Amino acid sequence: PKTISTCHFCSVEFTFNDIPSGRWKNLGKYCSRSCWSRGTNTRHGLTQSPTWRSWCSMKARCQNPQAPNFALYGGRGITVCERWQVFEAFLEDMGLRVAGTSLDRIDNDGNYEPGNCRWATNETQGRNRRTNRLVTVGDETLTLTEWSQRSGIPNSTLFQRLENGVAPEEAIATPSRPNERLISYGGKTMNLTDW
Repeated sequence: PKTISTCHFCSVEFTFNDIPSGRWKNLGKYCSRSCWSRGTNTRHGLTQSPTWRSWCSMKARCQNPQAPNFALYGGRGITVCERWQVFEAFLEDMGLRVAGTSLDRIDNDGNYEPGNCRWATNETQGRNRRTNRLVTVGDETLTLTEWSQRSGIPNSTLFQRLENGVAPEEAIATPSRPNERLISYGGKTMNLTDW
């Protein structure tokens, strides 16, 4: 006979076939295997949460050679500290993941460990990449994108100026002209209208 029940995890009503008592202790409590899995996790109750998924992804990319990004993490020697092998310790140190953020290492060559990790926005992470071009003007070092935003000169213009050998101070101080294109010839670099 069929019985109607309410899922203990998601509160959805469902029907199930009765099985003789004692065979399945959770029979009738959960509407699906997924709800059963999440509902019976009593250690922290955060399985499948954004924080849990970030923790699992961190471990996979550092410890599983079959993970898609292993070569960029574990393959480069990036490790997860011993303490963070346990989710509860990671949660205690990092707190819950804030919406719109993901796990970021402050030092990209450092390991996943307390003091080197934070929850960061995509913009913050984009400025903290190994592949960023850092430019120093005076005693200040910023990414090319940050100099672009500060100066109002398009990123592509600054990049082209630097590629053509213009000193960083001059590249950033010279205002941008519409459709400016620098051309190098015979050791001189000028824009198209100056040639």
